[in-house]
Amino acid sequence: MGNELKNPYLPAIIDEIKTSHIFLRFLQTLKDYKIRAICDCHAHISSGKEDTIGEAPPELMPQYSFTVEDVNRLYRELFEDEGIGFTSVIFDTPLPAYDLAKKNTLLLSERESMVADDSKKVVPFAVVTPGMDSGQIQGWVDRGAKGFKMTPRMASPNV
Repeated sequence: MGNELKNPYLPAIIDEIKTSHIFLRFLQTLKDYKIRAICDCHAHISSGKEDTIGEAPPELMPQYSFTVEDVNRLYRELFEDEGIGFTSVIFDTPLPAYDLAKKNTLLLSERESMVADDSKKVVPFAVVTPGMDSGQIQGWVDRGAKGFKMTPRMASPNV
């Protein structure tokens, strides 16, 4: 883990959001209503072009990674620096280019290796498909998955 920058565009993304009139209005609304914490219920991570399976079409692969650390950094700079706490429900991007069983395991390992303050901000979900084994899914729950992103996206259209 650590603080190494995985996504070279993250600082520019943060700057763009911070200067957006929509974000500034949203931030002011949170403050006006005395909302002291938010929960992003849909934060995808991805390993970008790395760690793919087979010959996936390039248009289906994110070009740069977006990690759990990136999500935490994004929200820390956007909200925590403004006095608003955050928690994120995080799961990997369900793409045919990825081995989702491996991705679920990696997400849980990543969270386990985080410092306590950062890991508390992450609610890990496993991505499951109709073809996955129930024992495998139970294993993710045993390791800390708190819920599931269910997707038929990677299953046969007949499932």
